[in-house]
Amino acid sequence: ALVSDGEEHSLGVITVKVNVAEIEAFWQSEPIDFLITDSEGIIFLASQKQWLFHTIKPLTEARRQAIREVKRYLEQPLEPLPKFHLAAFPPPYQQAWLQDTHYLLAERSMEEAGWEVYVLLDWQAINRPAAIAVALATVLLLLTSLLLLLLWKNQSQRRRYKQAAMEALESKVEERTRELRRAQEELVQAAKMAALGQLSAAINHE
Repeated sequence: ALVSDGEEHSLGVITVKVNVAEIEAFWQSEPIDFLITDSEGIIFLASQKQWLFHTIKPLTEARRQAIREVKRYLEQPLEPLPKFHLAAFPPPYQQAWLQDTHYLLAERSMEEAGWEVYVLLDWQAINRPAAIAVALATVLLLLTSLLLLLLWKNQSQRRRYKQAAMEALESKVEERTRELRRAQEELVQAAKMAALGQLSAAINHE
């Protein structure tokens, strides 16, 4: 987050690192897979580690280079998911094929964060469509709720860091202002003493 002084002057940047390892570990133990993408369609959280840092759709080389320049994903190649494609299915679900596995897929947008959440269930496990649909919807709701909680904690922490940085900055500005005033007073006093010295010397000379 950019920190400013309220007058459109940038003072610095606060970065908050969010640990999602617990969520990732929990869902890796579940029979239902998931993946979460950022606004660029890059997978940054997934139940399968081999899906991480791939993209839902191909990126242009120019876009990939722009992402590398800001070091968001360091030197990750950001290649598309291998053998991934979607097919129509009665809403709100889709059929998906990923690495030769057939899935039922549910998708939900998290507009607050600019993320897309995908929950995938192996097609072979589907034998009661109504129950599976309810289960998928429940899992999707639970996962997005967890992510929203994480995002809220992140924003709260970022606000606290920003407030602390502003208070520290204000304290430093006040301290520097006091130092400048003391220096200015000392200079004025030195100038007065020099003037008195010159005046005394002139009187003695006469």
